[in-house]
Amino acid sequence: MRIFSITQWHHFAYMIISIALLGFGASGSFIAIFRSILKRHFVVTYRLCAALFPLSVFLCYFLSQQNQFNPFEIVWNPRQYLYLLEYYLILFIPFFLAALCIGLLFTYDADKIGLIYCANLVGSGIGSIVAVLCLWRVHPVHMLYVIAGIAFAGFVAPFFSTSFNPKRSRFRQRTSQPPIVVLSIIVLSVFAGGAIVLAIQKDPFALKSRLNISQYKEFLQAQKFPEAEILAETISPFGVLHAISSPVIRHAPGLSLNYTGDVPSQVGLFVDSGSAGAIIPAEPAEYLDYLSSTLVYHIRPANRTLILGSGGGMDVRNALFHEASRVDAVELNPQTIDLVKEDFHDFSSGIYSHPNIRVFNQEARHYVETSSVMYDVIQISLLDSFATSSAGVHALHENYLYTIEAFNSYYARLASRGILSVTRWVKFPPRDNIKLFATAVEALEASGLTDVSRHLISIRSWATSTLLVSKVPFTPHEIQLAQQFSQTRAFDMNYFPGISDTDANRYNQLPSAEYYSLPNTCSLVTDSSSTRPIHISFALRVTIPPTSSIFLPGNAYQSFLQPWGRNGFLFSNGGIWYCLQPSFRPDSSASS
Repeated sequence: MRIFSITQWHHFAYMIISIALLGFGASGSFIAIFRSILKRHFVVTYRLCAALFPLSVFLCYFLSQQNQFNPFEIVWNPRQYLYLLEYYLILFIPFFLAALCIGLLFTYDADKIGLIYCANLVGSGIGSIVAVLCLWRVHPVHMLYVIAGIAFAGFVAPFFSTSFNPKRSRFRQRTSQPPIVVLSIIVLSVFAGGAIVLAIQKDPFALKSRLNISQYKEFLQAQKFPEAEILAETISPFGVLHAISSPVIRHAPGLSLNYTGDVPSQVGLFVDSGSAGAIIPAEPAEYLDYLSSTLVYHIRPANRTLILGSGGGMDVRNALFHEASRVDAVELNPQTIDLVKEDFHDFSSGIYSHPNIRVFNQEARHYVETSSVMYDVIQISLLDSFATSSAGVHALHENYLYTIEAFNSYYARLASRGILSVTRWVKFPPRDNIKLFATAVEALEASGLTDVSRHLISIRSWATSTLLVSKVPFTPHEIQLAQQFSQTRAFDMNYFPGISDTDANRYNQLPSAEYYSLPNTCSLVTDSSSTRPIHISFALRVTIPPTSSIFLPGNAYQSFLQPWGRNGFLFSNGGIWYCLQPSFRPDSSASS
């Protein structure tokens, strides 16, 4: 799974589960069909499968890395389906052999099925724990050595058992007593473990260099930058984290086109070959004031600020730049925290060691729901890259930071005049930002507010869109501040209380003002359970869907694909869509 996540994307890692189930299912069918033959030749068959399994681990890895599967071409290149099938057939083999070994044991010693099944479950549980522990130190590719070593132990262990050869000498039968067997397995495991450690250090098969990473992953692209250098690599169950330096790396999501100053060279962070932000120097920091996410600091004082998903510390630095007196940064990956604190302490000017900064290595939702601190600003960082987000590769990955329940938790942690700030990439057609707006509307209504329209402001740069959710209504002066902020930076106003169509789509102009019209339609939805029709230009229902699936009933597919043809599915975000229905006029009871 980790290798799939590195070479392709995280949702392809889940494919390995289906391949594993296919292998186990096929082995069961194979045993059922050839049961009598396999039972007659049990010892030979088991030893053959046990010997082939560790070999297949390496062989199938080598073959899979020669596969030319490219998910971005699958909609127009039928050959990609063959490459995908090739993936399944290649990776099916190790699971089939391993499952065959287990199934043969179940079949051969059916009278001891309870004991064998118990050993199987215990071994599976221990194996899961060992795998997670190893991933803190061992590269996912090098885990193949560990797997092969354990599999080899499974091949050798039966030689100590009389069950596999009843015609043993008295001496060899005595050595099959449980204490001797356990001791033999322990010695074998220690020997295999030492060999595995040596193999990992030497990587005799050069497994790591054979990784066939997708050409569209940011890590591979960053390595082609001028003077690019990998400064650090850390490994954990959260992923393989790389830090790359290059004079041309500049990470400033949605930076205003009106900014004429310098953006400093940064250190790019990449998790499983995908972009995960950057570590930035302390100076110059003026460009941070030209990001759409900075709007919240121009509305009200942010004495206590919470950054969810702090990553390399850009949003933390932004909060300090705007004079936040206390900043709590929450980051899930401990390797990222250690990298910023230790390896790049000087480069980042000790951002995570600043006296006004507290760093928490926790999951964001868990921290918010267990903390008792009230914040003036809660900011959700933008960590995924523009390219992968726009292409929809994150569509099949659940993110619980943006649910109604999450928004309710954020709202509960806001001070009396606190603001929640959420920034996402701009996509076409609009998706994330509109859904976030609808989520905020429903969360505010659930909190008991009757006029949610006065609690929301949304702006858009050329690449990002920021939504502000206030605990109290925005005042006319605060709305004016938001307008001034946007005007000086050439940001477009998507929504503010009292917005008109002349206020929207002025700078970064789109063919139609969906980012203005859809949020304003959301503000009309005062009853989330209501099904009253609301007419907008392409009839998009903006209430929260029951799942993140894509719903395109009627002729919606045809109308959606018309601008791009069948390639439009690449832009559909693979599931994060709203309910599209045929256009209709509002009924007489609906507000105009």
